[in-house]
Amino acid sequence: MARVKDIKDLSRYIQTTKNSVKRSYSETLLRVTQQAEAFAKQNSTKQFVGRNGRRLSGRLLNSIFSGVNPFTTGTGMPTGFVGTRGIPYGRIHEVGGVIVPVKRTWLWIKQWGGAADRFRRMTPRDFVTKLKQKDRDFKILGKKNSKGKIAVYQPSSDTRSMVKLFALAKRVNMPARPYLTPAADKAVKMFGTIARKILNRTLRKGR
Repeated sequence: MARVKDIKDLSRYIQTTKNSVKRSYSETLLRVTQQAEAFAKQNSTKQFVGRNGRRLSGRLLNSIFSGVNPFTTGTGMPTGFVGTRGIPYGRIHEVGGVIVPVKRTWLWIKQWGGAADRFRRMTPRDFVTKLKQKDRDFKILGKKNSKGKIAVYQPSSDTRSMVKLFALAKRVNMPARPYLTPAADKAVKMFGTIARKILNRTLRKGR
C-alpha cells in the first residue's frame, strides 16, 4: 500500500483511493488541517506586535505549517497537526518559559523605536566589534537598579544624545502567548460540519 507522509501525499491519496469512507475522512482532515494553519497565522499576526504597533519579524509567521502524521493506507487513518519549523523560539512563545544565556553572560535584547531604528540592522556581534575597534561612540552602561545593562550609541560630539540599542539581561521571563493550540481547537470544532458536507456530496455522486 502507498504510504502517506505529507499533505501532498494525502492530496494524491484522496484523488486515487476508491474507498469512499477513507476518501471523505481524508478530505475532511486535509481541509481542517489547512484551516488550522490559517487560524494559527491569523493568531500570530494579531499577537506578535512590538512597540508602537511595529510588526515583529515574519520568521515566526512563515515558519507555521500544517501536515499529517505518516500512515499506511492499509493499516489506519491519518491524523493532522499544525506547528512551526526552522525557528528555535516557536515553542516558548506558545507555552511560555524562562530564557537564559547559554554561552554568554548576557541576553542581548534589541531595542526599537525612534532613533534606535537607524540601527535596526545592527546585531550584538556588530556592536561588540565596534567595542573591539575602540569606537568611543558605542558604550555599555550599567543600570542604577543593577538589573542589567544597556548598550548605547552616544556620539562623542554630542554627549547629551544617547540611543539605546540593546538591553542586556541575565534572564527573560516569556509569557505564554498560545497561537497554535487555539487554532487547532477552533479548526477541530469545524470537523463535523465539514465532514457532513463532504460525505453528503460523496453520497450524491453515488461513489
